Amino acid sequence: MEHQTLPLNAMIERELDAIWRFALRLTENAENARMLVSKTCTRANEQQCQYASSQRFRLALFGLQYRIWCDELRSRPLQMLTEIEPDITYPSDSSSGRDLCNVINQLPEAQRLVVLLVCVEEFSYSEAADILNVSISTLMSRLVRARVSIGLYWQETRESVERTQANVGWAK
Repeated sequence: MEHQTLPLNAMIERELDAIWRFALRLTENAENARMLVSKTCTRANEQQCQYASSQRFRLALFGLQYRIWCDELRSRPLQMLTEIEPDITYPSDSSSGRDLCNVINQLPEAQRLVVLLVCVEEFSYSEAADILNVSISTLMSRLVRARVSIGLYWQETRESVERTQANVGWAK
């Protein structure tokens, strides 16, 4: 079966929601995310000869966006980095979903990015490692540390709830 190639603009449009989510998590600021998505789309259009097939386009687009973001971070004065107030919110229908989003947001950046790429955007370990330009073992190590941190949070939360219930006589 031959793989159909879509026009570049159609491939970008198909991934726009995903690169917006990733940009918002990277920048933690809606305005900066908008600018990052714009730069990513512009750069992808400029380098369209590299995207002859849509087969690995999503991976290439995320990698491009991550490299643009890293380049911007390196070029900013340190003072600018500390002045940005995060305005990111995580929609959720439940308090446990909001709690999970908050826990993920508090992870060190390297771990948070791995969780977002592997667990949210559903990239394979190999693809996520390519996007972040790290080895698979480094990626797996970061993911394990992130999962341990998330697990410890839930364990502490559960124990706190059990203590509270025991103190007010709700325990079984």
